[in-house]
Amino acid sequence: MNHRSKALVGLLLTTFFACKKEDTSFGNPLKITENQSTLFKTTTPNEYVPNQILIKFKSGTSDKDKDDFLAQLDGVISEKIITSAMKRRGDTEGLLVISIPNAATEGLKKAKLSQVVEVAELNYFCTTQAVSNDPF
Repeated sequence: MNHRSKALVGLLLTTFFACKKEDTSFGNPLKITENQSTLFKTTTPNEYVPNQILIKFKSGTSDKDKDDFLAQLDGVISEKIITSAMKRRGDTEGLLVISIPNAATEGLKKAKLSQVVEVAELNYFCTTQAVSNDPF
């Protein structure tokens, strides 16, 4: 090897070892780091609105039966939810958010025992744990 080749090889090796490898991986976009988890922890999956339940009356339930059920709960309809998908299926009733003065779990028990209620659930908070890694 001549002097010029040795110098070129030396320069290439110096450049190779002097360069720091850049991490270009995005990693797992759904993985929450410790710092991120403290920023986005607002609720746990088991939390729900304390004095609300979601119900859907059975099809064909009369207005009187609905009013009687609400009177049993001492409840008030605070919101009616009808999505586009519900409308496409012909559902004009939708889901009702019922505000009650008692604990939601007590109202849920009564609703599940009722003959006029098709579906009854607690009004859970919805949260996300995913954090975008998109810099833009």
